Amino acid sequence: MDGVDRMNPPEELFSSEDKKTVPVGIGQLIGQYRIEWNDLMAASLYALVPLTLIFIFLQKRIVSGMTAGAVK
Repeated sequence: MDGVDRMNPPEELFSSEDKKTVPVGIGQLIGQYRIEWNDLMAASLYALVPLTLIFIFLQKRIVSGMTAGAVK
């Protein structure tokens, strides 16, 4: 079983295009014989930018929460 088989259940659950998640959409860019690298990288960047911005703005709270739980 390769990585593509793990994407099948979400694809079957969300039959309409507007309900698909970002990883399922990115997984659909990988074909059997060809990979659209420029579309794949653009979609990955599209998924990564919001997460990076959230981390940048909440970095102090995230780090302080992690270190507060590590101190006895």
